[in-house]
Amino acid sequence: MNQPQPPHSGAPQYPTGAYQPPAGYELKKKKRKKWPFVLGAIALLFVIIGVSNGGNSGSTSTATDPAASAPALSTDSGNSAAFGTPIDRDGLVLTVTRPKPGDSTIRPTVCTTVTYENNTDQPVNFNALDWKLTDTAGVQVNTGFLGGDASKTLSAGTLNPGGTKTGQVCFDRGAGDPAEVAYTGSLFGSPTTWQ
Repeated sequence: MNQPQPPHSGAPQYPTGAYQPPAGYELKKKKRKKWPFVLGAIALLFVIIGVSNGGNSGSTSTATDPAASAPALSTDSGNSAAFGTPIDRDGLVLTVTRPKPGDSTIRPTVCTTVTYENNTDQPVNFNALDWKLTDTAGVQVNTGFLGGDASKTLSAGTLNPGGTKTGQVCFDRGAGDPAEVAYTGSLFGSPTTWQ
């Protein structure tokens, strides 16, 4: 008769403990792939832009008569004007309202309303990231994604010739009061400011 054999009697026996590679052999660490992080960052950027737009196309319309409702127009030569005064940057007319307190649920913010009027014969890009605020303490801050009504927030896009785009731009509030709002959308020109 066959005798029952102890379990694993025919299996080779291995020493207990961690495996030791042969001398001179180095284990290579697996490198992490970078592309998933890059794709994730790009996807996050699109989500933030989509949320800031609020799914609303905003108030894009065609211009009817720019001189009928606009205050005196400042030209680009001065690059500075009072809040509410339109500034013409080679056919792109920009207007900024005086900053007002925004939503302070998470942190204090101030918001301004900006208007782009494209009087050129070429499409013009607009973006909330083109704006900066300087406070009376001399601190310059970039735009934030919180603080205003999401349905009125300036998104990013392209404005066709003859079109107008109005949107709200909000900033984190620093120690000082808002002193100046600057448009920095041009890579080659100096900023245009409202005080």
